[in-house]
Amino acid sequence: MDFDQMFSSLNIAASALNAERMRMNVVANNLAKANVTAPPGETPPQREMIFFRQVLDRAQNDLSGADRLGGV
Repeated sequence: MDFDQMFSSLNIAASALNAERMRMNVVANNLAKANVTAPPGETPPQREMIFFRQVLDRAQNDLSGADRLGGV
């Protein structure tokens, strides 16, 4: 395995870990806001959602062949 393949594998793993960290932050924020109420006339906090695949698909559609992205 040459260095490019090794770093590519590490970049993919780092991408997955970063995605999982972002997902866990969203889950933690949603749990923290679960029982929060808003004063009358104000909107209560809304549930946050995170999407990974749509952003990756859009980025990959812009690239072709060897330039395609790997990771989350």
